[in-house]
Order: sequence, then structure tokens, then C-alpha cells
Amino acid sequence: MLLLEKNKSLGTLAHLDLAHRRVQLAEQAGRQLLVALHEATLGRRFEDILVDEFNNVQPYEAQRMYLTICILNRLGVPVRAGLIARVHGIPFTDFKARLFAPLEHVVFAEKDPVIRDYSYRARHPHIAEVVFTRILSNAEERFDAYTRTLSALSLAYSADERAFWQMTRGRKLMELFPDRNMVTQIFAAAKGIVGEDPHLLHQIALYEINREDGNQAEAARLLKRAADLAPWDSTIKHSVAELKLRSAETARTELERKKLLRDAADISAGLISSEKTDSYPFHTLAKARLRLLQLALTEGPPDIEIEKLAKEVEQTLFDALQRFPGDPYLLETESQLATTLEDDKRAISALEKAFAANNRSSFIALRLSAAYRKQNEPGKAQTTLEKALAATTNEPRLHYAYAKLLMFTKADTPETLLYHLQRSFREGDSNYDAQVLYGRQLFLMNDSDGSRKVFAKLSEARLGPTHRNKLLYPIEGQLFQGQVAKREAGYCFIARDGAGDWIYAHASNMDENTWQKLSIGSRVEFKIAFSIRGVKAFAVRCL
Repeated sequence: MLLLEKNKSLGTLAHLDLAHRRVQLAEQAGRQLLVALHEATLGRRFEDILVDEFNNVQPYEAQRMYLTICILNRLGVPVRAGLIARVHGIPFTDFKARLFAPLEHVVFAEKDPVIRDYSYRARHPHIAEVVFTRILSNAEERFDAYTRTLSALSLAYSADERAFWQMTRGRKLMELFPDRNMVTQIFAAAKGIVGEDPHLLHQIALYEINREDGNQAEAARLLKRAADLAPWDSTIKHSVAELKLRSAETARTELERKKLLRDAADISAGLISSEKTDSYPFHTLAKARLRLLQLALTEGPPDIEIEKLAKEVEQTLFDALQRFPGDPYLLETESQLATTLEDDKRAISALEKAFAANNRSSFIALRLSAAYRKQNEPGKAQTTLEKALAATTNEPRLHYAYAKLLMFTKADTPETLLYHLQRSFREGDSNYDAQVLYGRQLFLMNDSDGSRKVFAKLSEARLGPTHRNKLLYPIEGQLFQGQVAKREAGYCFIARDGAGDWIYAHASNMDENTWQKLSIGSRVEFKIAFSIRGVKAFAVRCL
């Protein structure tokens, strides 16, 4: 610590006294010290230090071995001694006796009891990534080191197998190697190891789909073969659906375009019929159905077909946004749907006629009210939903939409809002967005116990971390105060003034300088939002 101060390298630790500086570094002790120093002080010469450190490793063979370890360890994969021996053509006995000593300060070695072999790793994957990108900045050198390591992998070992699939990801290879010939050779080497494997074919297809001027016909052929080899694999099926969606944009005829869009929709609908923890198939289905609606509006089919297509898109987006609240891709597609209907008078007219004939249809009422809102006519939107609710009193979707409209217009009482939110989902369903809003409203009405119970059940939902942790529905125009009651490595709890409850705050949801200053007892001001897991503080500011 004294050396950091002497060299004026304290960075964000400068404002703390010696005791608190030690605490800040101690909290990072689970990670390698060099990484902790970098994160705590924001030292700009960190990467230069690692490059100098690499260049000072002697002899040259030891330096190359360190690089091999970094190539794999940046992926979180330990490197077997046997693999190092194969890559560099050096017997393990020679390596241990002659070359391990120069690496002792940059490489950790440990005996793996399962494979009965030593495995090696850099001090931290972040350090391995820096060494890999900075030392192998030349594409040719990176390609040579990459292919040599890939070809030496033995998939009989689980660590090598994990490394193989990480190293052959199509999108990642596109980032690492701008030269298509290099990627082609890497895939050829991979085929030499696993043969015609469906997962490898899938990655080659993804590379063709995403690279500039990619061969879409070849991608389609590869995906078809991958699907034939692994008909159960949902990720391959989703890629097939996405490719059909893309191909529709360049179709030669309207008939071909419609078939591609329907195929994409059918595949995606099949994928979401089973329990899913990601939103990708839902998004693909919504995009395909929206595009079919847009085509219908330009062609002028009967109003009943427009009504049917609008209903399908509405249902898809409603179900998806309930299950994955705040998903940006789904929200973007919903906005496109609203714009499509708002800009087309025939679409509004078709929905109005359909609703007049059948006000029990929740989907027509939902889309028509959304169109009215988009046209800045909340009164019409409210009347539409009230008529639908009068005809169908037990439809959760209608209660949800009506509650959202009340929130938008800031109309009626908190009790009325709570009433409709409570009826916007059923026990055990996947209307997660409605449940978040219900828990939020209980919190706003000072029913902390009721709110906690709602979020305790919600936290059991099978969702990925992105959707579980996303901040939703912040409380507008209100700041809260309190003091830090507990602080861990990446989060803290704030005891809120007056209420006496503890509010969770993650380091990623506040300014980095603020996070560095926080300690137990710190007085803070903050805003509140909500997630699937409960009440969250953000925009925290020290008082």
C-alpha cells in the first residue's frame, strides 16, 4: 500500500485512510491480487505491466508455454500437462525440470486426482485474456498459436472438450480472425477432430450467417445437415428459424417470402411449446408474425385476415413480455407492432369492426386499446378495456392492460390499481410482469410483508440472469435515504429511513466511485426499482 502511495498509483483509493484502503483490497482477495489492484486503483498501465512480465519470461520455450496456457485459460479452462507436452513437443519430465521454474510466478499448478495429471492456469482469466490479445496482436501469429493448440486437444478429457467447443464458436472466430480463410482452416482442423458433428456444423453455419457477405445457401445446407444429425437440438432449430426469417428479406417472390416467414413462425412456435428459460424463440416468432401482418396490410386481404394476424402477434408479444419482463428485443418488436397499426387506417378499422362484433375478444381489445394509446387517445383506450372487462370479467390480460393504463394516466385510487393487478395473473402461471407490478404496488402501499411474499415466489421463476436481475418500473420522482447496513464484495443492503426495511443494492447499479466509498454506516440517498427478485436500490449517492 505504501508503494502505491509513493508512486501516486492509489487511484480511487486515494481518498481513503490506510485502514479502509486495506479493507477495499481485502474484499477483492478472492481474486488474484494483480486484478484486485487494477480494479481498485483503475491503473492504466496494467496491461503494459502484463506485457512486460511476459517478455521477461525466459527461456523462450517457457514463454511459449505461458502463452498456450493463456489461450485456454482465458476461456476458464485449466490446461493439462499432457496437452502442453503435445503442443510443444517436450516430454513432461523435461518441462518440469527445466521450464516450470521460470513460470512459477505467473502460472499456478495443481494435481488433478481424476485425470492423475497436473493442470496449469494463469493467475486469473482476465490476465490470460490480456496476454492473449496483446501478445498475439498479429493475426498470423494468433492463427498459428490457435490452430496448434486446437489440434493438440484430446476430447477424452473434459477440460479439453470444453476448450474445443469454446474455441470453435462461429461468432467468436469472426471477431478474432477477420480473414475468412483462417476461419475455414480452423473449422477444417476441428472437423479432423470430431468429424461431421452437428454442433460443429451449427457453429460453421452461424459463422456464415453472421459474417459480412456470408453464404446463406451454405448456411442453410449446414443447418439442415445439423438438424438431421441432432433433431432434438432446440438451438439448431432456432438458428434454422432465424435464417428463414433473414432469407425472407431477399426472397424473389411474395409467395416465397410468405412461405419462409410461416416456416420461421412454425419452427419458433414449436420451440416455445416446451418450458424455456430464454426469450429468443419468442422474439423470432413475434418478428415472423409481425412481418406477415405487415405484408398483409400492403396487399389488401379481407379485414378478417388482418384481424387474425394482429391477434397472433398480440398474443405472442403479450405472453413473451409477461414471461420476460423488460426484454429489450421484445419491447422493440412491440413498438414496431404499435407503429404498424397506428400508421395503417385499415388495421385500426378492422380492429374496431371486430371489437364491435365481439367485445369478448381480449386480444382484439388489447391491441385496439394499445393503438388508441399510441394515437394519444387514452380515453378511447380506457373505454375499450372497460367494455371488454364488463363482457369478460375473469381475463387476466384485460386486468393487466387496464392496470397499466391506470398507471400511465395516473387515474383512480391505489386500491383500484391493486384490485386489477391482483387479478392480472393466476397462481403458478408465467405472467411474471404482472406479478412484479403487483409486488410493486403492495410495496408502494406500505405492505412490505405482502410484497416480500410475492417476490419470494417470483424469485423461483426459471429465468436467465439477464432477465432475473433487470431493473423494472422505477418509482418516479421520489428519492429515499438510509444507511449501509451490510456490505459484501459486490453488493450491499441499505436500511431505509422510516420503513426499517433493508433494500438490496448491487455495485453495478451505481457509480463506481460511489461504490468504492461505501462502508457500513455510510449515509446514502437512492432511487428504487424492482426486479423478479424484489426491491432494488439504484443511482445510489453518498450524503
